[in-house]
Amino acid sequence: MSDPDGLRRAISKALMAGLQIDAEAMEALRALGPADAEIAMDAIISEARASGDFVIRPEAVRRILSRAAAPGPGEAAARTGKAALPHPARDYEADIRIVKGLEAAQPLGGGPEDFSSLFRSRFDALSRILRKRVDARDATGIPEALEARRGDPVKFIAMVYEKAERERGLILSVEDPEASAAVLAPRDRRELFELSMAIPLDQVICVSGRRGPGDLFIAEEILLPDVPDRRAEPPGIPLNAVLLSDLHIGSKTFMEGAFKRFLAWLRGDLGGGDLRALARAVKYVLIAGDIVDGVGVYPDQEADLAIADLYKQYERAAELLSGIPDYVELVIIPGNHDPVRQALPQPPIPEDYAEPLLEARPVVSLGNPAELSIHGLSFLIYHGRSLDDLAASAPGPGGRRPEAGMELLLRCRHLSPQYGSKTPIAPIRDDALVIENPPDVFQAGHVHVFGLKAYRGTKLVNCGAWQSQTEYQRRMGLVPTPCIAPVFSFLDLSVRRVDFASEALAV
Repeated sequence: MSDPDGLRRAISKALMAGLQIDAEAMEALRALGPADAEIAMDAIISEARASGDFVIRPEAVRRILSRAAAPGPGEAAARTGKAALPHPARDYEADIRIVKGLEAAQPLGGGPEDFSSLFRSRFDALSRILRKRVDARDATGIPEALEARRGDPVKFIAMVYEKAERERGLILSVEDPEASAAVLAPRDRRELFELSMAIPLDQVICVSGRRGPGDLFIAEEILLPDVPDRRAEPPGIPLNAVLLSDLHIGSKTFMEGAFKRFLAWLRGDLGGGDLRALARAVKYVLIAGDIVDGVGVYPDQEADLAIADLYKQYERAAELLSGIPDYVELVIIPGNHDPVRQALPQPPIPEDYAEPLLEARPVVSLGNPAELSIHGLSFLIYHGRSLDDLAASAPGPGGRRPEAGMELLLRCRHLSPQYGSKTPIAPIRDDALVIENPPDVFQAGHVHVFGLKAYRGTKLVNCGAWQSQTEYQRRMGLVPTPCIAPVFSFLDLSVRRVDFASEALAV
């Protein structure tokens, strides 16, 4: 697939970076061809930033070419008679640090006191986050608010444990460690009412309003912990990460042909010049769970399986994933179809199942959720099962618009707020699902629908899946968007989607 605009984009990148291009350097870029000029420009910009030189000269282009590695498999014929093209993924060292995810905390006994400990931990953590907001620093608890006279202004922090729609609006039943009360979100305050409808149960909020009769408060504003508005600084490195999820290897509906096309593209054996240039910059592949389809995950699953043995599913996964080039870092976490406990947080996939994969190539195997620092950017990787809970309880967010659900989780600063719904939560002493640090990239999957948006400096990416529509999805009216590979750029924080669903690749 050709890319006539590649040279124009290369020049635009240089200008956006505050660089000038002299005439000889421009001719050298034109000689490369548009697709390779763009990938070469990524490396040139990175080098210029390091050296402080604001003019791109022909020797800079030649230096990048001379540093390039030899052609990869399948590329030799395409490059006959040409200088070696830049291959950043081979040229640059990996820079990945595990922040969280190597081990998942062991659940407590599971009694009422253990869940009380979990929810007290959540309340304390989210209260601390809320109080970092300028507009919530003066918030009290419910007991202090109950001492106010009727009509007086109040502001307090509490956890929502029940919701009931009434003619006047929505009643939120709330509590803190000392007391409980009711909050009315009036129907005639549209934005406030819609927000209160979307707030999951067991979420910690700050209520600003006035004292009503009895234990009722009339809300004028409801604040979620949220993330501060900020902007991540691009590392300026010409590398990419491919974000995947929900392979479901072993299912009859696993789209193996499309996945093999993805692997061929990653190795440089497929795609036009622009796609090959994109692949040469892929240094990381991050998979957010459901590597395999599993066995006995739902009733009568056996009828849907092409591989009915769990160990053999992982053997097949190892055969396929070993096709990822060895200079690419592979990171995996489990999902609800992988053989780990269902309750969150999940530990890494046990080695006795994952052994074929771990032996086939180097793999960073982490729990769900996991936090990474890659070239200084923070990645939060979460399988995303609680998106089902949002789809069932909140208007708007859910399976058909997963990015909206991910935004709500980010605003809640919690990956699975609602207890007792579809997502089981393990009773651990400290709630590991609180989003303590706002991520630069929030990656999820589970719902099999691609979604992408930016929210307050965080890139939200739901990866879709590599499985065609299942019978269950058909009954639910869910149309998946399979075989899309989101490619995240460390140069400018952009996300480019590559569609492998058909043999005619489209970007």
